[in-house]
Amino acid sequence: MRLLSPLVLLGSVLGTSSMAPITLYTNRMCPFAQRCAVALERAGLVYESVEVNLYGSGGGFGKAELKAVEAGGGLAPKGYVPVLAIGGAVVRESSACVRAIAAAAAPALAPGDAAAADAMIALCDGALAAEGRACVDAGRKRSPGLDRCLAEIDGRLAATPFVAGSSFSTADAVLLPFLWRIRERLEIPAACGRLGVYLDRECAAPTFARTVADPWWWWW
Repeated sequence: MRLLSPLVLLGSVLGTSSMAPITLYTNRMCPFAQRCAVALERAGLVYESVEVNLYGSGGGFGKAELKAVEAGGGLAPKGYVPVLAIGGAVVRESSACVRAIAAAAAPALAPGDAAAADAMIALCDGALAAEGRACVDAGRKRSPGLDRCLAEIDGRLAATPFVAGSSFSTADAVLLPFLWRIRERLEIPAACGRLGVYLDRECAAPTFARTVADPWWWWW
């Protein structure tokens, strides 16, 4: 396999056959990897899922094998999920993987408002993840910082049913695994009513439900 930068990869995938093989190297407990599964399911793409044993017990496909996949794609091996093999390319970092999936499935998952999608992905990868993790570590249900993040997402839903336009997009795939965990273990303010409706609808969808591990544990 050959390494492509994320931007070159998107153009390359767009030019490949829709039947190009897709393999997701994942661990179903990981919200970052779950993003990719959500995107693949929502786009309706056929893919193989390889569960990676990250802890070295019980055998199976482990970190050493994952590092070999990364090295074969020209990446410096790190051994963490997700890793996406799509056509002849290997991609790492969950947001880049989701964007590559969107490119392969175009026009599915394309945000109606690209700037809003970028802002929502940056919020999730930055403040939302950090504030949520801090609440978990401190045994709190809420924090002012987390409330601000959730209020910003709720505001995005004032005019459209999805966070970056009128249809499900890359931004929704990125956000949902984290928002689901926040609702399950922390607390969403009552004032974020639009966000509650959105989560009720999207988390009940079979394309999301198929990506949820049972039993699962908190990890981000």
